[in-house]
Amino acid sequence: PAYGAAGNGTTDDTAAIQAAITACINAGGGAVRIPKGSYKVTSAIVADLPTGVTLTIKGDGYLATVLYYYGASGDCIRFFSSTGYVFNVPLSWRSGITDLTVDGTNAGNSSTGLHAGDIGLLKLDMGIQHFNGTGSIGLNLDNAVNWTEESDIRAMLIDCTQHVVFQITTGYNSFGYGNFDFTIFSSNSQQDGI
Repeated sequence: PAYGAAGNGTTDDTAAIQAAITACINAGGGAVRIPKGSYKVTSAIVADLPTGVTLTIKGDGYLATVLYYYGASGDCIRFFSSTGYVFNVPLSWRSGITDLTVDGTNAGNSSTGLHAGDIGLLKLDMGIQHFNGTGSIGLNLDNAVNWTEESDIRAMLIDCTQHVVFQITTGYNSFGYGNFDFTIFSSNSQQDGI
């Protein structure tokens, strides 16, 4: 609300959510809270964390805070670091997304709920559902820039063409250290789990 997000399910809240995230990153990191509500998102919300900056995006609970993606394709949320990350930082420095759901009921083909990676100590505890168009992905985890290590990821994934995808493109042994807890509900036999 501080940045003008309505959370009513009809107003386009993309710019307001992006402004809050950008301001938090520019201030050196911290937390962005998205209160209970239904948020319409029409294009990618991007969190590109500079080295040493941490960010938590926190809702008010699974299915209490829901981001509905209306994009024709692409990522609803892109959460990463294009500059790399610092090893062995305290656990309190974890960056991630918790206590919200991303919904792709209105998304086009080749859409992704959350595309995350290139962050040490990534923490996710969230829901992703209904990214069921051709070529769509619920949770896309990658290491396109640097290792994605020491992750703590819990996700409830429902009705996605590909529920979880790991893309290892650089480095070695990425995702080698971590705690992964995926609950997957497929709606048909054509959907992939992991």
